[in-house]
Amino acid sequence: MDNNQPCSKCGKVHTNRGRRGPMGPEGPRGIQGPPGERGERGPRGFMGLEGPIGKTGAQGPPGGIAEFAYIYNIGEQRIHQEEDISFDSNGLLTQGISHNAGESNIKIKYGGIYEIIYHVTGKQSNQLTLFANGIEATNTTFGTEDGNAPNIGIQILQLEDNTELTLRNHTSTPSHLDLPGNAGGTQNNVNAALTIKKLSTK
Repeated sequence: MDNNQPCSKCGKVHTNRGRRGPMGPEGPRGIQGPPGERGERGPRGFMGLEGPIGKTGAQGPPGGIAEFAYIYNIGEQRIHQEEDISFDSNGLLTQGISHNAGESNIKIKYGGIYEIIYHVTGKQSNQLTLFANGIEATNTTFGTEDGNAPNIGIQILQLEDNTELTLRNHTSTPSHLDLPGNAGGTQNNVNAALTIKKLSTK
């Protein structure tokens, strides 16, 4: 019956509707619309709490000269050809370089790049060479033609751990070399010296 028509029994128009039916199934999703305009930037948030301190990193290589030594001789000596010069005194030495006074061997505990300077004043002309573990170190032979003139050798070498250094009367003419005890004056003087500096690690 049309609710807008008068009732056949009473002649009145009834406006009552029937019960609401069940909800139909959801329709398909529509096409996505275009994005809206970008909103204004919000206020800056508060700074967060400071995080914990990180672990300490590995220790870097030491700066400057890592090891050094000054080793010298004062007493008179005669060194024959293929003999090593002995040194009767030690100056300052760091723990990585060791030498017993009166001996010729100098032990280098830690490998690396080293500057080695020797200074020897003998009565005869001479040629001196550095040896490492009993083997001639390349390009370390220096000489002087004049007796009583200093023989100065300067070199930079890469050395391995536990290297033993010696300074040898290797190819001198004449074959022996005498180190004077008081050249040029009345006091005993240094007649042979080695300065060793470690410049860097391997």
